Amino acid sequence: MLFLIYINNLPLALSHSCADIFADDKTQSTHNKSLYVVVTSLTNELSHIDRWCQHNHMSINSDKSNVMFISSRKNRQILQSNTEIPYHDSVIKSCSTAKLLGVTVNNSLSWNDHIETVIEQCNTYLYILSQIKLYLSTENHKRFYNA
Repeated sequence: MLFLIYINNLPLALSHSCADIFADDKTQSTHNKSLYVVVTSLTNELSHIDRWCQHNHMSINSDKSNVMFISSRKNRQILQSNTEIPYHDSVIKSCSTAKLLGVTVNNSLSWNDHIETVIEQCNTYLYILSQIKLYLSTENHKRFYNA
């Protein structure tokens, strides 16, 4: 709770983009028909965020930061380039999929990647359940199944 109060004014540092904050995750978004304008806007806003972070004794971990460009199918060819956002001596790399609040999002906004992730998790739990079911009582078996 204190952290949320601490970073509550971060969106005020932005002028051309929107910041969504949930717990310790921040998602910044902007839109334009021109990729150049989007990259320029994100780069400028990142410098604003960096100043805010310095003022508040915080830092941005560029290794844990990603940029994702989302577009319609007809404009997706333009986004195939590996566009990166410069940040100090490093870059914020672009990605085609990212996990956002537990949901796997991709740059085509389809559910395929998320569904595959959920299926893999379910298969893992089902395998574990099949391996330990012989050693559990019926009550514990139900508990594990419903967890």
